[in-house]
Amino acid sequence: MKIIIAGAGEVGFHLAKLLSYESQNITLIDTDKESLVYADNHLDIKVIRGDATSISLLKDAKVHESDLVIGVTSSETTNITFCMLAK
Repeated sequence: MKIIIAGAGEVGFHLAKLLSYESQNITLIDTDKESLVYADNHLDIKVIRGDATSISLLKDAKVHESDLVIGVTSSETTNITFCMLAK
């Protein structure tokens, strides 16, 4: 299953960690470089640095091929926009 998670904070990292243990194809998107470097070093996932509401970033992440998208950033507006754009 291809899953894209927007938000590499505690919730996003924990979700990515649990789902990666189940051999899921995980992409984690965030603007924070340090969070992504940490996730990249500790998990077997793909990380993308950028704005999860950017249409070009979502195309690069191949959101159209995803089975599930999860928005867990600190911004409710970003989460809703991300999920709507991914639809």
